[in-house]
Amino acid sequence: MPNPIAAIYENGILKPLEPLALREHQRVQINILVADAPARPDLTRVRRIEEQADAWLAQQPAHAVREPAPFATGEKESLDAEFDKLLSELHRKTVDLTEDELTNRINVAVASIRNG
Repeated sequence: MPNPIAAIYENGILKPLEPLALREHQRVQINILVADAPARPDLTRVRRIEEQADAWLAQQPAHAVREPAPFATGEKESLDAEFDKLLSELHRKTVDLTEDELTNRINVAVASIRNG
């Protein structure tokens, strides 16, 4: 399980903001996630989620799935921006999950919706 550590990069050195429970000269592996940069969704993962959604839709009866109404002027751009924001939030909340954990959470959510 990842152990996120806040740090600041100064003069070529990454400086943790809090003391670390490490031995002197202990080797560590660091994955950099820029905290003040907007999160970018993993497009491969997004495609997998879309495939799962498409598979779910394919299982629904025809009367339960209808064509969307046309967008009003400017509505699509607004919805696209909101969707991008939601995708970034989803990515932030699931970035540390394995594919199996993510699939399980999606399946639990779908079952919860189906059961009311």
